[in-house]
Amino acid sequence: MKKFLLFIVFYISLLPLLSAKGAEGEILTFPVNSKAGFEWGYLLYIPKTVDTSKKLPVLFTMNDSGIYDSIEKLESATRARFGHMNEDYIAYEVGVPMVIPLINRTKGEVNSHDYNRAVFVIQEGPLRRLDLQIMAMLKDARKQLKKKGIHTKSKFLISGFSSAGSFGGKLALMHPEKILAVTNGGEHYSTLPLETLNGTPLIFPIGVYDFPKYWGKKFNKKAWLKIPMLVTNGADDYNDPLPYYDVYGEEDRDLTLKIYGEGTVQDRLPKVEELLTKSAPNIQWHVYPNVGREPISEDTISFLKAHINGGPLKPIKLTDTSTRPQMLPLHVSRIYWGEEAKVIVPREVLQYLGKQEINLYVAGNFPFWARKPHTCKFDIITNGEAVLESKVCSGVFNISKTKHLVTISFSDEDMKSLSKNKKNVFTLRSKFPKIWEVPSNLTFKIK
Repeated sequence: MKKFLLFIVFYISLLPLLSAKGAEGEILTFPVNSKAGFEWGYLLYIPKTVDTSKKLPVLFTMNDSGIYDSIEKLESATRARFGHMNEDYIAYEVGVPMVIPLINRTKGEVNSHDYNRAVFVIQEGPLRRLDLQIMAMLKDARKQLKKKGIHTKSKFLISGFSSAGSFGGKLALMHPEKILAVTNGGEHYSTLPLETLNGTPLIFPIGVYDFPKYWGKKFNKKAWLKIPMLVTNGADDYNDPLPYYDVYGEEDRDLTLKIYGEGTVQDRLPKVEELLTKSAPNIQWHVYPNVGREPISEDTISFLKAHINGGPLKPIKLTDTSTRPQMLPLHVSRIYWGEEAKVIVPREVLQYLGKQEINLYVAGNFPFWARKPHTCKFDIITNGEAVLESKVCSGVFNISKTKHLVTISFSDEDMKSLSKNKKNVFTLRSKFPKIWEVPSNLTFKIK
């Protein structure tokens, strides 16, 4: 019995090395290997489309699975994404093996999935020099692939969207001599390949000014300019990373605003494009009309296939999204005061309806970022003047897949301000009319 139990313990200890069938291929997990240079494990996905007769590059994409209280849960969540996530689909279609690190995130300012400044300046511990750890993982993955008869190139591909795109773009700046091609979507503010701009030092992640201080050597711009890159955003993606303290600290946020200006993220994109394309002729830049926070995978695949051996930039034909139905603005067609909304909400939602709130009825698409405080702000108007300014959304109820209630709650002090109006009749004015549309004749009355 004891021998049996010892066998079970031994077997469980080997589980991280055992393979599992995943999204049309094989998924292998490799644990921490400090001697090899990485303090985190990684997943190696080998799609069935890999041609073992060819020498292939490995595709790197950063894990962006969220925050978990254990590595086991992180791995489980990352594996669960296979078969329906963007990354493994890209690897499958391009026909290359893919490495995804199992690097966890913690709550707070340190964002390891984005490689923000708080991570960049770390001098010790498991998050120190994540770029070198990734390079060590890729080196180890090539050894593991060779054991399976798959021979790979020393240079690799990078692809990512959102935080994964941000991480990948920064990794390319740090190790340009090791990279064949990069695709980066939904990042908004790409790190500029510049040390200064008009005499202003561009600290990381705005630029590469302090590479020597925290990274050990200067940015190799000559090598970086040889990497073909596709950088894309959606014209209806207002999910601005600037307000998130776990992406931008106060210093780098202020510098970003100084360079790109105030307003919304979409107001800043033209300046981002101007500076990036002026300093980087190796980039194909595109903003897709009528697209929100959504990767256009087919273009990523086409670009990586066209540059699978590196070489100079060969711009590809991009998907035309101009004929798509418009995503924005979100149209508010009814305003319910207090519990009046009970006439349309499911029974289980009734308990959440507050007496001192308004509920905005929205039909159709509803992107998750539209409910964020930095995009969901309204002035409460009466007689053309604002009684209350910048009231933010406090909740969203999905009545169905296409019908939603967005709530705005009022404090007792707010109610005093509202009650000063004798007729108690109000309307709304969106702080972001490109995102939210409220007809001027749509009013609500407090009771």
